[in-house]
Amino acid sequence: MQSIINQFSVAAQVADYIADLSLSDLSPLTISRYAACLRSYASYLGIDGAPSEYTAKSFIGQLRARGLSSRSLSIYYHAIRPFLALQGVILKLKFKRASRLPGYTSAAQVAAVIRAVQSRSDNWQQLSHRDIAIIYTLAYTGVRRAELLSLTTRNIDLNARTIRVIGKGDQERIIPICDHLYDVLLPYCKSIPNSTRLFPIAARRLCALIARYAEVAAVPHLHPHNFRHFFATQLVESGVPLHAIQKLLGHRDISTTAMYLDLVPAHLQRAVDKLPNFNQPRSML
Repeated sequence: MQSIINQFSVAAQVADYIADLSLSDLSPLTISRYAACLRSYASYLGIDGAPSEYTAKSFIGQLRARGLSSRSLSIYYHAIRPFLALQGVILKLKFKRASRLPGYTSAAQVAAVIRAVQSRSDNWQQLSHRDIAIIYTLAYTGVRRAELLSLTTRNIDLNARTIRVIGKGDQERIIPICDHLYDVLLPYCKSIPNSTRLFPIAARRLCALIARYAEVAAVPHLHPHNFRHFFATQLVESGVPLHAIQKLLGHRDISTTAMYLDLVPAHLQRAVDKLPNFNQPRSML
């Protein structure tokens, strides 16, 4: 009987904690991920288990043995650690983060995706103007998926040509609207009611749309976040100062922004072109 009570108690604690997460500054996507991690941990504990440093490390060790990446293990860790802290348990683990550069998306590939949208001829063809606006907004602002889907018409100031974005931790930033984006947003915003979501679709639907158009355009492995990388790399290639790109992307740490310096081929080419030419006479070196 006591084991059943313990199991119920742990499940109830997890459920209460997940409910409290909805009041935090975490994004809905992060809350959903953390909730799934915590439910898996509670299931792992079973009837006789109890939240502890030992059971948490054993649980994460089992996940590691199943082949989960360091990134995935880190998500489980960050979900479980604060939950254990409420129980008076301190959990400390370190994960080696693989250094992976984001994929490089070219302007030609983005243009191909836009042509795929424009050529749509099925029963949902009337939504092409919305999908064009989505891709233009992603490509010309670098906003995250959640930021895009939370935009309302009130966030768009076409007179001042700015977009007010609420990012991670409710951090606000202003992104200027370039001429190319303005020409698309002006008629689109006039076609939808005021004070409504700019793009009223679900996150999964957005990913499916992008994937579908990318497939038609023969652009492999394209996701909404790739447009954020496209925005950043285009700014780097254009010689925009790194601190300005940091503000536009909403990065807290400029080292996160600096990774794009290693991604842009033109930037690297200019760097190596400055190396000395050993074929020149010694007097010229």
